[in-house]
Amino acid sequence: MKVYLIGGMQFAEDGGRTWRRELGAWLKEQGFTVLDPLKFNKEKLLDEADPGMAMKAAIREVIRYDIDVVVNKMDFGVCYYDESMIGGGGSHSECTQSLLSEKDLLIVLTIPKERASAWTLACATKVVGSIEELKEYILGKYRKRTEDE
Repeated sequence: MKVYLIGGMQFAEDGGRTWRRELGAWLKEQGFTVLDPLKFNKEKLLDEADPGMAMKAAIREVIRYDIDVVVNKMDFGVCYYDESMIGGGGSHSECTQSLLSEKDLLIVLTIPKERASAWTLACATKVVGSIEELKEYILGKYRKRTEDE
């Protein structure tokens, strides 16, 4: 099964690297394929954009790429919802597209619920309060399916 890691990058202190690296390693140990947007070659995408192309157009290419991953490549998504997601847009869009594509979305909510987007939370199949709770849920729901593949 393929898991896409959704969460703040633009406003995250480390670009969202730490939680993705740690959770991604654990998911791989469990037999999942991890789709990590930090590993996608978006910089190359932006670098190869036509030099006359406006930044807006180049970013649109990244948006199309990310949404394609949600719609056509992932089996389920994991969203790490912290303060860095509040000011961004990509993660919220990916969560919405998960719902529209009828893909499971697991949200790890690390901020008070009243600070989170009700829209984004409504896209979730499951909302948990910690990575440990997420791992327990994943093992219960997806472990058997991974072993059967």
